[in-house]
Amino acid sequence: MYLPEKKAPYKQQKWSLYKRWQVFAPLGLALCCFGLCLVSETSHIMHGGVPTTRWVVQGTISLVIFCSGLAFFGEAVKCRALYEMRRALKKHQKKRLKDFKAKGKPNKSGTKSEPNT
Repeated sequence: MYLPEKKAPYKQQKWSLYKRWQVFAPLGLALCCFGLCLVSETSHIMHGGVPTTRWVVQGTISLVIFCSGLAFFGEAVKCRALYEMRRALKKHQKKRLKDFKAKGKPNKSGTKSEPNT
C-alpha cells in the first residue's frame, strides 16, 4: 500500500507589532470611511421610498462594516502603544546596563568594588 509523504506543516510567522500597526491602521480607517458612506447611502435610500427590508439590510451591513473598521483601528492603536512601550523599555534597559558597566559592580556592603589591577 502506498502512503504519501507527509509534508512539514507551514510554519506561521508572527507579525511584528510595527507591521501589524502598518496594516491595521489604514485598513481600519478605510473600513470606517466606507461604512459611513454606506450609512449615508442607506439614509438616502430610506427617505426615497424603497421597501423597508432593503434599507434595513443595507443599513445593518453598513454598520457592521463601520464597526469592524473601528475594531481594526483599535487593534492598530493597541499595537502601536505596545510597540512604543517595548521600545522605551529596551532603551531604558540599555541605558541601565551601560551605567552599570561604567560604575562597576557593587559588592555586598553596597560600596563600589575596587577594579582589579
